[in-house]
Amino acid sequence: MSEAEALEFIMLASANAIASFALYVTFTTAYLTAAFFVGSRLTSFQLVAVSMLFLIASTSVAVSCLAQITAFEKAVSTYPTILNSLPLWTAFSWFPAMSLVMIAGLVSSFYFMFSTRREKNGAENT
Repeated sequence: MSEAEALEFIMLASANAIASFALYVTFTTAYLTAAFFVGSRLTSFQLVAVSMLFLIASTSVAVSCLAQITAFEKAVSTYPTILNSLPLWTAFSWFPAMSLVMIAGLVSSFYFMFSTRREKNGAENT
């Protein structure tokens, strides 16, 4: 593979990772919006259905994002001369950083949803 082809692959992998992360943010925003507006009124079945759909959708795009980051990092390490002048791309591994961001997003989203449920149950018991 020539350096031009490697650079094109690197750009495609990074663009795919960004698109996957954008979908992750979209799914997370939709879940948080649902939690905020109707979370306290959801039945137990609706809560499980919405939460499972969110978990499956967000996890699938998170895995896609991380796969693209892995491909990006492998290409950069194979052809290091291509991106030596771009330290933001090569200064650290994006994989652990993005993994942490997306896991934190999942955990905090579930916490937010279940805290709206707890408020509902607490308000009914008082």
